[in-house]
Amino acid sequence: LAAVRFIRPFVPPIVAGAVDNVTKPLRQVFTERRYGPNVPVTREGEVGHQMFVLLEGMADVVRGGTVIAQMKAGAHFGEMALLNDRPRAASVRTTTPCRILVCERGALAEVLHQSPTLAARFYLQLARTLSLRLDDAYAFFGEDRAVGSRPNPVG
Repeated sequence: LAAVRFIRPFVPPIVAGAVDNVTKPLRQVFTERRYGPNVPVTREGEVGHQMFVLLEGMADVVRGGTVIAQMKAGAHFGEMALLNDRPRAASVRTTTPCRILVCERGALAEVLHQSPTLAARFYLQLARTLSLRLDDAYAFFGEDRAVGSRPNPVG
């Protein structure tokens, strides 16, 4: 059920009545893994090719040895690995037993290649998520940069 809630924003509204048919290929690229408490899921500095969705449990986001955030069920992380081969910006470590969905970049790319509409929705949602994370980073580091207050570098 949590997987469906995560995937639902990527489904075009015009096909909302056919959610199962549209999201079935997307759901198939996610596999479930179970982790015990205090287990690393990602490691800061390593290059990754997966994103994750926390179905059950809690996890810490750790950067430079400091816990910078705590996540609970419904959170997702590792999205940048779907876009590039850069090192991960932080580690994620479980704090309780967890069930986590894992999505491999290659498998996702194959599915999205088959449905341009689904791909557009997926990447739009991903861009929104990353934009909010950037705003959170500005706030974390004490920079006074509210959404919309930055000049548009494109135009």
